[in-house]
Amino acid sequence: MPLPSSTPAPDQLYYLRASKRRKTQLRQALIVLAIGLVTYWAAVGTETSIGRFIDGLYYGYDFLTRSLPPSFEEADRILPRLFETLAIALLGTTFGILLAFPLAIFASRNIVKNPLIYQSVRFVIDTFRGISEIVWAYLLVSAVGLGPFPGVLALTIHNAGALGKYFSETIESIDPGIMEAVAAPGSNQIKLFSRGIWPELKPLFINYMFFYFEASVRQATILGIVGAGGIGLEFIIAIKHFKYPVAMTIVFAMLLLVVVTDRTSAFVRGRLVGRDGAQ
Repeated sequence: MPLPSSTPAPDQLYYLRASKRRKTQLRQALIVLAIGLVTYWAAVGTETSIGRFIDGLYYGYDFLTRSLPPSFEEADRILPRLFETLAIALLGTTFGILLAFPLAIFASRNIVKNPLIYQSVRFVIDTFRGISEIVWAYLLVSAVGLGPFPGVLALTIHNAGALGKYFSETIESIDPGIMEAVAAPGSNQIKLFSRGIWPELKPLFINYMFFYFEASVRQATILGIVGAGGIGLEFIIAIKHFKYPVAMTIVFAMLLLVVVTDRTSAFVRGRLVGRDGAQ
């Protein structure tokens, strides 16, 4: 007597597939419904309104007509602030990188085996990067006073946290064999780092460093809003005194600074990474 087959009959197979398809469709519908409800809740909570947006177009046009053409009557004050903004970004990125390296090393599980040290440094990194630059600037202005210095400190702290996280994750992704060779007793760790670890990390480090320099320039343009120096301070002064053409000039100056910085850093980054790849 033949044994019963464990393979479902064609009709059973059809119904099983149909049932599975219905469950998938129901799950997708519930997900879409949940997203819709959350979106509606967010729109209500933020008072999002198409009518207000349409009204805003008229007021925005009115603002532009009073702001254009730009006025260069205060260019002698704007230009130094523009260079100050660039200096804030440059120092904030440089100091952030220098601080990120030791943080990244002590936050890498394949280097530091002590969980207390690893978790403590991770907490510091999360704190540094979890608070935005503008909040750090506001706190530091209260601590050290007005001027570009709190802006430099704010960017340094935030960049150290963000870059420390990326650097530590990059270090943790290195081939375990290389890390074991570095940690081996009697091994030339400086040579192994320079020939084994650094070549793998260098392209990523270069990309991260230039990316955060570009981001720091954009952030430095608005840190002056809370008194942390830079071109943002002149923008707030112009708005408060209803000098809208001067404010528009500052906006164009901000845009020019960001575009030039992005293009320059992209060119230098491409040359450095491309040259290393060719070698």
